[in-house]
Amino acid sequence: MESSKIYKWGFFSLLCLNIALITMFFVIKNKNHGPRGLHNKVVEILALQEEQLPDFKCYAFKHSQQMREIERQQVDLLEKYFDAFSQSANDSTTLSLVDSYAALERKKIEQTGQHFNDVEALLNPEQRERYPDFVRKVSSLLLMKNSKFKPKGKREDHQRRMELDCTAK
Repeated sequence: MESSKIYKWGFFSLLCLNIALITMFFVIKNKNHGPRGLHNKVVEILALQEEQLPDFKCYAFKHSQQMREIERQQVDLLEKYFDAFSQSANDSTTLSLVDSYAALERKKIEQTGQHFNDVEALLNPEQRERYPDFVRKVSSLLLMKNSKFKPKGKREDHQRRMELDCTAK
């Protein structure tokens, strides 16, 4: 009889723990992940007002679409670039693809700068005081300086091992 009580208590304890964990995942959501999290963070940093939100959302959507299109084009170029090696392409072909890729990267940077200018144009004088903080925080996220968004662990370990292997030769 004793062991059945222990099993019952253990079963119900684990059941309660599982229910608590599942509830925690559904109820407590971190609002700073993904595009909506970034959107909310920007609205908070700049203290955007309700009448500014529609324009800001349009600018953000337009910028997101532009970035996706450029990234799609870059993937296409990279596929062509690596295919060129299997087809013994000449250097001018691969160099042309690299130049095209670099031009697209430049376009991404310029369009992001234009997006920042568009956002700044929305702001009133009080909000413009917050603009440098906005640019610093968003650019930090874009450059993955924030440790939350940085790949951790195995990648750096692998990098160190590869570095050691290469210097040993």
